[in-house]
Amino acid sequence: MNKNQRFLILGAGLLLAMGLGCSRQQAVLANIGSRVITSEDFIGRLKQLPPQYQAYIKTDDDKKNVLDALVKEQLVVQEAREKNIDKDKAVQAKINSVVDQILLEEMIKKVRETQLKPTEAEDKTYYDQHSAEFSGPARIKVAHILVKDKALADKLLAELHQGGDFASLAKENSLDPGSGKNGGEMDFFAKGEMVPEFEKAAFALENPGQLSGVVKTAFGFHIIKLIAKREAGQKTLDEAKADIERKVEKEKFDKWLEGLKTKWHVKVNYDKLKQVSLPVAAVPNNEGEK
Repeated sequence: MNKNQRFLILGAGLLLAMGLGCSRQQAVLANIGSRVITSEDFIGRLKQLPPQYQAYIKTDDDKKNVLDALVKEQLVVQEAREKNIDKDKAVQAKINSVVDQILLEEMIKKVRETQLKPTEAEDKTYYDQHSAEFSGPARIKVAHILVKDKALADKLLAELHQGGDFASLAKENSLDPGSGKNGGEMDFFAKGEMVPEFEKAAFALENPGQLSGVVKTAFGFHIIKLIAKREAGQKTLDEAKADIERKVEKEKFDKWLEGLKTKWHVKVNYDKLKQVSLPVAAVPNNEGEK
């Protein structure tokens, strides 16, 4: 696909965007019947494009290609309106569905920004009233090196005992894509979250910096280094804050929804729902596929 073709495909993705309008302060770039495309419309549409497409638009010719695509889009839209396609019931249903989705997203965004964000006092109140939610088991943090060959694991363990740098050896040799690039470091974990052999060896370590022997699991051969221990107990308010804010926000959102039900006099007829027949799902035709 060449660059011009890339620009032309933007029309298909933008057909359902809001209609173009004229701003007194903006230059009119094109007239299509009763519609105009202004410089403000042009910039607004560019901002709707994915960054990878925006990156292609650098020269005057590139801008011309985009404007031409917008003109072609409006030509098709104008023709569709003249043919009253927008009055078709099925099309109206699609339009209403898109409009409803946009309104849904924008309303939730607005409410979240203005009404749902928890205050410090609300965080503290929730923490005090739900303290049991924020207690947890003992957790440990370790680093490990994972290799497939036991001979290599033995060699690396010997290097570590001779003063080798664990992080460097992990970055160079570990097959664990998650922790290897971080010098072997893993997140804190509790019992029951790792494979038994790994967990047993890790929790047997007593002091930060202590190394395990070579530990075999289904993944290969590990060398484990203890970094830190966290005793069983209560999370602090700061440690629990992210979870608290999600819960408080949901509580406030649910309360807001209940208020809307009252405001709009909602009545739901669940008894009639039983009478609604579900559509039969289309079964793919796999004839000839073996």
